[in-house]
Amino acid sequence: MHKLLKSVLIPIAAAAALIATGTARAADDYPTKPIRMVVPGPAGGPTDLMARDLAAKLSEFLPQPIVIFNQAGAGGMIAAGAVAKAAPDGYTVLFGNQGPLAANYALYDKVPYNVQTDFAPVSRWAVIPNVLLVNAKVPVNTVQELVALVRKGDRAWSFASGGNGTSTHIAGAVFAKRANLKMTHVPYKGAPPSLQDLMGGQIPVAFSGTVDSLALIRAGSVKALAVTSLQRVPSLPNVPTVAETVIPGYSVAPWFGVVAPAGTPPDVIEKLNAAIAKAGRSPDLVKKIQDLGGAIATSSSAEFGELMKKDVEHWATLINESGAKVD
Repeated sequence: MHKLLKSVLIPIAAAAALIATGTARAADDYPTKPIRMVVPGPAGGPTDLMARDLAAKLSEFLPQPIVIFNQAGAGGMIAAGAVAKAAPDGYTVLFGNQGPLAANYALYDKVPYNVQTDFAPVSRWAVIPNVLLVNAKVPVNTVQELVALVRKGDRAWSFASGGNGTSTHIAGAVFAKRANLKMTHVPYKGAPPSLQDLMGGQIPVAFSGTVDSLALIRAGSVKALAVTSLQRVPSLPNVPTVAETVIPGYSVAPWFGVVAPAGTPPDVIEKLNAAIAKAGRSPDLVKKIQDLGGAIATSSSAEFGELMKKDVEHWATLINESGAKVD
């Protein structure tokens, strides 16, 4: 019986060692074919442009190209769900943001994946905040002055956003509530029409992403009073944060990052993380993100995983406080 057991166990052990060696070799050789980066948005949008810039740079550092695959819909959940079900071999990754990877749990009744168990975090990429804007003729130049003017109550005040449930809606609603301001939310179908009405004077205040508003701010077409991140951004160094002016701790800042399907080998995650970190030090990409009004903020895999975990709760708190609903 002992000899029989031994004769069985030795081949099994040998096979296990062979599999382990093969797995290690596969990780060492990775990647041996193109990597598909899924983007939860349409071609030409801000998320797509950032993903393409990152993919092009990563293709310089890795022996295989990164191919962009756009899959829009359902607040990014179609793309995220597809990546969650993909083979965990490192050849399919998601370039996502706080929407499908954190906020959607509070916005939607059902999310078809579990952020904590269905993804392997690779790295955060960038933080691109929203910005509090006013029409150029509104007689204020600081957040404190705006708060004082709205509190006077001598007229009705409203703020525009890019749509119900967007980060700009949440940013504005939480701002108004925490600053104890009576302001009506006016949702638009995207940032461009809201900014058009802001410039035209049809609405006095708006929350918008820096991606859409930076050129208008620099041209003096609108006034930027504060950004919604905890830190100021390089592209608007003289614009303070909401947190440092009137609402300590206020943070409603979209972020972007890369995740892979759960079960992706750690060595593969490390290779991708190292390549992303290297891309984040590229002067041309640093400038491109700054031109969008943000900042590159790469991280370790563990740090990004912890951020996603905390932000599920953080965005749930913000969304519940704002009363935001998805149409």
